[in-house]
Amino acid sequence: MIHVDFPIYEDHGVNFRGCKELTCPFCGGSYIHPVNGIYEKSYYDKQENEHTVWGGRGDLYGVVFGCEICDALFNLCFGFHEGMTFPFVERVGSWSEYGRTKKLSVVK
Repeated sequence: MIHVDFPIYEDHGVNFRGCKELTCPFCGGSYIHPVNGIYEKSYYDKQENEHTVWGGRGDLYGVVFGCEICDALFNLCFGFHEGMTFPFVERVGSWSEYGRTKKLSVVK
């Protein structure tokens, strides 16, 4: 089990004290950018049939990021299963392959 200790943001001013920097999981670089907004993959399709979108039996939310240093394109994912949340990263290619100036829809 991994415990992630996030600072609680209570001040509405700009204050990064206590915040942890999100870095590239592949090279450790600091220069990563969100390539699109938050996406959702529902556990149920339009006919309400169960299907697998990840290893759990729940919805999946994620953000696609690109790294300036190693060119990785990856999904930062949060999978939900029976009240538990599972964060994980999925590499989906290289950022330059998809075009650095394009906004992407859900990758993969």
